Amino acid sequence: MIFTVPEYQFGKPSEGLEFTIQEGNTIVGTGRVAKVLNATMRAE
Repeated sequence: MIFTVPEYQFGKPSEGLEFTIQEGNTIVGTGRVAKVLNATMRAE
């Protein structure tokens, strides 16, 4: 997943976090974070 404004996401993504992918009000997908690759983005 790529964040359009990553500075708003620091410390928020963590392994196991569930999320939805939306187009407007329609949910088009769901997922779960398997691994955070960028060490500065990880939640501690």
